[in-house]
Amino acid sequence: MEGFSNVVLESTLELATEAMSHDGRVGACVEAIRRCLESSPGPQHDNELRSAVTALLEIAVQQHQFLIAKRLLEIARQLRR
Repeated sequence: MEGFSNVVLESTLELATEAMSHDGRVGACVEAIRRCLESSPGPQHDNELRSAVTALLEIAVQQHQFLIAKRLLEIARQLRR
């Protein structure tokens, strides 16, 4: 991912953590995403990152956090390229 995308993703993770702190799945997704961002890029890394972003996106939709979901959807689209 590009530098700008990382900034947007990190900002979105902070927002998700604040808005949905009551859901334990959010913390697990955020931790997995940050772990992927810190690791070396590769096919396994990309799959794990995409999976964690998608899981957090689904949680955001379930929690009616549509701004967070929209941001995560755009990031997920970038990860598919």
